[in-house]
Amino acid sequence: MQLPDALKEDALHLRNSLLDYRMRNLGAVIVDASRAVEGIAPRLNQMALPLLSLMDDATDREEFTALLREASAALDAERESDPESRILAALERLESKGAPSIPLHAIAREASADGQGGALYAREAGRYLRDGGIVLHKSHGSIVVQNRQYIDKVA
Repeated sequence: MQLPDALKEDALHLRNSLLDYRMRNLGAVIVDASRAVEGIAPRLNQMALPLLSLMDDATDREEFTALLREASAALDAERESDPESRILAALERLESKGAPSIPLHAIAREASADGQGGALYAREAGRYLRDGGIVLHKSHGSIVVQNRQYIDKVA
């Protein structure tokens, strides 16, 4: 994409102005941890805290906080549709039923039942679980996960 030279000059001027501000106020701006936004991803808080510390207007802070909450919700939704998350959530649901072992095909079926992101197959579920360090065993012709192993491994 071709941009006009004037836009490049404006961008360079803005960049230099921001760097100048940053250098002049390097020690002056102190991060106010009390302005952390509860209920959002820690990484978002880490990025937003310096900016929130500079905002004196409560209305601006509230608007920015609302944007952060929306971004965090979008990140959470994206993570929930991730195959790994779906498989671990399915394993947790099946484990709560109390069976001594959980067949891999049941985990894949449960993970696919939510209707997000398409069908997951037992082979795929097994790969994700093994990659996560969860040991699978063969029992009575089926590949299974022993109950409680998941919680011990993740916790």
